[in-house]
Amino acid sequence: MVALLPIDMRTQRAHPRTGFAVLLWDGVERIRGRWKSPAFIPTSDGRARFDFDLSDSDEDDAGVWPPTSTQYPRQNPEAVVDYDITVGPRHRLGGGAGWSAGAWIETPVLSKDLFPDIAAPSEGSAWPYPIGAPGFGGANAAAPAWVFDVTLGKAGISGVPVSCVGVTVWGPKVTASTDVTSTIYLSASVPVYHEARSDGTAYAYVLLSDLPGTIDATPTNLFYWSTSTDATPSGAGDVVLSILAASTLAIDFAEWSRVADRLNRYRLDGFSDANTTPMEFARAQILPLLPVSVVPGPLGLRPVLWPWLDDTAARGIEVVDGIGVAVGERVEYLDAQSVQAMTVRFGYDPRLARSVLHTTANSTSTVYASLSSDALGTDEMEARLVWDRATAQLVTTDAMRWRSWSPRVLEIEIVDRARYGPGGTDDLYPGRRVVLTCDMLGVTSMAAMVGEREYDADTALVRVYLLDDPLTAV
Repeated sequence: MVALLPIDMRTQRAHPRTGFAVLLWDGVERIRGRWKSPAFIPTSDGRARFDFDLSDSDEDDAGVWPPTSTQYPRQNPEAVVDYDITVGPRHRLGGGAGWSAGAWIETPVLSKDLFPDIAAPSEGSAWPYPIGAPGFGGANAAAPAWVFDVTLGKAGISGVPVSCVGVTVWGPKVTASTDVTSTIYLSASVPVYHEARSDGTAYAYVLLSDLPGTIDATPTNLFYWSTSTDATPSGAGDVVLSILAASTLAIDFAEWSRVADRLNRYRLDGFSDANTTPMEFARAQILPLLPVSVVPGPLGLRPVLWPWLDDTAARGIEVVDGIGVAVGERVEYLDAQSVQAMTVRFGYDPRLARSVLHTTANSTSTVYASLSSDALGTDEMEARLVWDRATAQLVTTDAMRWRSWSPRVLEIEIVDRARYGPGGTDDLYPGRRVVLTCDMLGVTSMAAMVGEREYDADTALVRVYLLDDPLTAV
């Protein structure tokens, strides 16, 4: 962005890094926030041309993930989940908050300062934040359990309350020699306990004393757990809502709530224990698995479901060449990534530090792979938050379908900005489905979707993708 300030910046001794700006287009607010990378050029009339960046990119997220707040886990960003749990008396302070950038933030880290009797392997670890049912009833360890109280044998399984009343704990088998820790791990079902922090939040743990004698309960050993019932919500839509609620970015929660049920067809199970920001975690571990993109909108970041997931009908607002818009003469094609097969590795076992399951989509399992039968190889991705095979197979076939899709792309100039421009009555925002007609190109009432847009003070352009699915009659 560029601003012309009535200030001689050469006389200013304060760094202008604390500025706040609002970007409007045709009088409609598009984005607001603190500016970054400020620079200025003095002008001849004593003012200054001031350049700066204004964005809502992931790196601007000042939220903390995983959280330990009283408002987690939750599905609705406006509501707090009331779990029916029994919280025991606080043995010592656990968790807490720190002061950063003028606000209190959560510090979900296990440390000797908070737990003086913590086991050495656990110190410095983040509280695990379980998602869904880690392991989903399988025969593998699926999340860490950190021993934070050696004397009482308490192993933390979650920095927030969990709804499962029991879990399966994995520990090393007792060996004949007390000097050797077995590499063979056994499992046992144990109850889950909760304990309160001084700030009213609670965490979940298991007791090593509940383990059978066949498992070596020495506190310095490494322990893991899994469960067949949800510890926290497992639907991908609910998980994403919970993560975004911890973000400091502007989020259009109404739109995310609207698509949550559709995304809940994808089941997520696993854990998060690396301190990061909510958006960074979502983009790295969750969004690549789902048929959704994230774009900026008038009320913040909003979801755009991939087009024609459930129907290929031509529906949406009518867009006709010559009526408020001008369709360009050039027709392009979206490049397709042709592969013969797609493999998703899932079921991440933290004890083995790798995913132990896999599924592959190819021409025998999806018709979309046959479109790429002359391609030169396969592709692969890892889904660390998936244990459910049906979800893994859905992710795999989704990837094959969209990598084989190569629709026509048309560029449209918006002439009637009050109607079709940003904030207009029929705003052509990315992800909007339209019914396009352009006599010049022989397109009549065809299903299309707005894929991209760009605009400045003088011009507004959008690019639309036509349905063009070779396996669908149009």
